[in-house]
Amino acid sequence: MHIIRNTAQNKSIPVGNAEDPDHAEMQKHKKTGRTGRRKEKKKTPMEEKVYKLMGGAGAWNIALGITTLVVGLTCGILMIVAGVKLQNGKSKLMF
Repeated sequence: MHIIRNTAQNKSIPVGNAEDPDHAEMQKHKKTGRTGRRKEKKKTPMEEKVYKLMGGAGAWNIALGITTLVVGLTCGILMIVAGVKLQNGKSKLMF
């Protein structure tokens, strides 16, 4: 309960009293969860495990994608270099 001081009359006015109809209505909505605010759902241990597992899987996917990209580029460059060497040595081949 909050108390507001009325300085003109020097009286204390209780705010949020149980007899106040607005306060009673607020308390009713508070109990039922109709305050207009979204209640945060408590995470269960299983949801936390799934969340951590999904985060780990995403990290592994990114790491694997980067590794695949680097290996692919390296193989492509080596194939181009080998092809250029074959083209240059073509004149030396005799069948």
